[in-house]
Amino acid sequence: MPPLTSHLTINDSEEDEEFAVIHATALAVSHHALSTMIRTPQYTDIERGERHVNELINGHPLRLYDATRFHKLPFQRLHDWLLANTSLRSN
Repeated sequence: MPPLTSHLTINDSEEDEEFAVIHATALAVSHHALSTMIRTPQYTDIERGERHVNELINGHPLRLYDATRFHKLPFQRLHDWLLANTSLRSN
C-alpha cells in the first residue's frame, strides 16, 4: 500500500492547520480501513480435500495449528476417534 502522504502546503493560519489535521486524519482512517478490509490470503495453494489435510498433517506444525487450532497429536487422536465412532471414513 502506498505511504500516507499529503500534498498540502501548511500556512500559518488556523484554518489551514485545521484542514491539514482533518485531511491527515482522513488519510489515516482510510489506510486503516483498507488494510483491515482488503485481505490477502495467508496460504495460496490449491490443495483440496484429502490432499489438503495430508499437507496440513505432514507440513509445518504451525500451519496445522493455524488451520485447526489443534496440535498434531490431538488432531490425530480426534481423527482416529471419528473413524472409530462415527460413519466418517478415510479414503
